[in-house]
Amino acid sequence: MSTLTHQAYADIQDRIVSGRLRAGNVVSESILAKELGMSRTPVGEAIRQLAAEGLLEQLPRRGTIVRGFDRHDLTDLFEMREALESYAAAKAALRISSTELAKLQALCDAMRRIADGVRGAGREELTRDELKTFLSADMAFHLLILQASGNRRMQRAVTETRTVSSIFRLRRQKHDLRVIQQAHAQHVGILEALCSAAGEQARARMAEHIASSREQTLAELDRYDERGPAGATLPTDLPPELVDELERIELEQVEAEDTSMPASKK
Repeated sequence: MSTLTHQAYADIQDRIVSGRLRAGNVVSESILAKELGMSRTPVGEAIRQLAAEGLLEQLPRRGTIVRGFDRHDLTDLFEMREALESYAAAKAALRISSTELAKLQALCDAMRRIADGVRGAGREELTRDELKTFLSADMAFHLLILQASGNRRMQRAVTETRTVSSIFRLRRQKHDLRVIQQAHAQHVGILEALCSAAGEQARARMAEHIASSREQTLAELDRYDERGPAGATLPTDLPPELVDELERIELEQVEAEDTSMPASKK
């Protein structure tokens, strides 16, 4: 992804996350290119990438629109993640490096510090900044395990699925102290299985973690539908250091795919 395409991708994604582009809104390549001060080529590439990830939908005679998601869509997404990520955890347990384990430990520690801070302040809900950091650490934890599995096609499939489910969570889900304590404990359990090279245990713990996340998200969807969009939370940006880490992981995946692809297909 070129620099301009990445900029266009980030801008369009931010408009969707923040609600400036809502489900059913038409996304005009020409208008966006003019607003962003760039040619239509990078904007078109960004739109195609977002469509591939499921955030946009390209319809005959209507053009590109922001896709809406219902309970069935989210259930499908989480079921896919549960199947693929539990397999990835089992595979990663047999090949993960000490460096990768150390990074996973650091992400668990970041989640624990958030929980300690919330509890120490006598609060039950996270602040906006705490929520951003928590969700970033959570995503990085899962991406690192996918990377450690060594299966590039699975990494791409799950990364695209997480884009959709994570944006839903950013827009609509509040995280309280109980939720992050539970997530931290589940991450620690997964990490312990990886450290012990216990593949089946890692598989089971990852499946349990994602199933728990699915139930929490669907329960919040039900509450959201009852109270309407006014109750939504809209943290849209991530801490720079975690953004850098996620982009580094993504770049490594792309480079690995490029080096493994036959020259005739490049």
